[in-house]
Amino acid sequence: MTRAAAFRAFTATIAAGALVLVGAACQPEGSQDVAALQVNVTGSTVFVAGWAWDQDVPTTPIDVHIYVDSSGMAVRADGYRPDVAAVKPAAGAYHGYSASINVAVGTHQVCSYAINAPGTAGDNVLLGCSTVTVTAPATTTTTAPTPTTTTPTTPSGPATWQDDLVALVNDARTGAGSGQLDRCAALDQAAQAYADQLAANRWLDPVGPDGSTVWTRTAAYGADSQAENLSWGYDTVSDFHASTVASASQSTNLLLPEFTAIGVGRAVGDPDGSGPLPSSTYWVEELGQGGTC
Repeated sequence: MTRAAAFRAFTATIAAGALVLVGAACQPEGSQDVAALQVNVTGSTVFVAGWAWDQDVPTTPIDVHIYVDSSGMAVRADGYRPDVAAVKPAAGAYHGYSASINVAVGTHQVCSYAINAPGTAGDNVLLGCSTVTVTAPATTTTTAPTPTTTTPTTPSGPATWQDDLVALVNDARTGAGSGQLDRCAALDQAAQAYADQLAANRWLDPVGPDGSTVWTRTAAYGADSQAENLSWGYDTVSDFHASTVASASQSTNLLLPEFTAIGVGRAVGDPDGSGPLPSSTYWVEELGQGGTC
């Protein structure tokens, strides 16, 4: 059986016995797992993620309304969350939600509400609130860099599974009108290291078992990934890639025109493990841009 999961930034894994539920019987249930500030070349955003379902329509995704202060947006809780299914089998695995919202300098209240399924008993339910603070960037003086000739970072030699995967990615980007991605050695190293860590710990989460994030992991190799795709359960490059382009969140990451570099990694888990996810192949794609790829 194959499974896959993809994330733009953070998602929380829910272990059996540790599930936090909100609401009474027949009410929507869920959790706002993460409200994390992201700062990059395009400005500041808050990434919000969690899960929600309605017991009256257990396998049907419901809407979640996310508010930053008084401004709101609606998203559908239909992302892959195997940790929810492990604790709530009747719900199934597709009840995750996420969104990235632009935020200005200042302190903001971020709240998520599960919207009761239309035509069923129950009320809308507050899933959680968090506070994020955006500070003004420091004023700096920069000096124009001296033009240099750069050497492509794409590894040379016989074609590898990494080359095959990047070729499929670039074919998809061509079809979407986006520029080609170059393999970045530093992003490759970071992606492979995290794939190994996922497999060793039977883990599937952008927040590593050691508390690391995509930014700290790629910075350790001198790179700067600005988006990350994680998947589990696909045994071939073509199957993994097909699942990526079929996923709204993964394909958005993969086709963003501003990205110029990619790193990939994969690792096979321990078949005798006893964690919440069955063992199989773990895949990591890191996407970046600029001089640090």
